[in-house]
Amino acid sequence: MNNQSNVTPQNGNLQYKFCQNCGAKIDVKAVVCPKCGVPVNGNNAESNSEDRNNGWWNLLGFFFPIVGWILWAVWHKEYPKRAHGICVWSWVSFGISFVIGFVNGFLSTL
Repeated sequence: MNNQSNVTPQNGNLQYKFCQNCGAKIDVKAVVCPKCGVPVNGNNAESNSEDRNNGWWNLLGFFFPIVGWILWAVWHKEYPKRAHGICVWSWVSFGISFVIGFVNGFLSTL
């Protein structure tokens, strides 16, 4: 059993590495080992760079909270950081709107 995680070239540009749990040969881009199902350490930087908290998405969630909550539902497993940021700003916007509405309703009864 080979428990190495080093990358080895195969057929030109195709590359593979070995699972640290079972030693199976797996694709470099694999997130989970297809043989044993254990998550692969050292996921590629491309997938990690896609999951970052972006201010533009947060702004969208702030001005349109329902869109932010829908995007959270879509992204919460694949992009957890981005989903968390947009959900937080959606709730902040909702809270501010609620307080403004409550104060406005209270002041209009006076």
